[in-house]
Amino acid sequence: MDAAGRILVPLDEDQMRAPRCSACATWTSRPIVIHFLHSYINPAHEERAAAIVAEMWPQAFVTAGHRTTSEFREYERGA
Repeated sequence: MDAAGRILVPLDEDQMRAPRCSACATWTSRPIVIHFLHSYINPAHEERAAAIVAEMWPQAFVTAGHRTTSEFREYERGA
């Protein structure tokens, strides 16, 4: 996404399912936050990525950063 919320590159769903991502399911931690730059203006990629992670790791609590606070500045949203 660019700063105006336009999709520059489609979300690579295969990369979201790559072995290094699916290996996260072996972690003992349960909460996961998907946090993408510029999702406050267009959350489409963040939403889809969160859905994919929830499919791969159903026992985890998965949320997206824009759901927590949908404001400008990634540090504030992530913190």
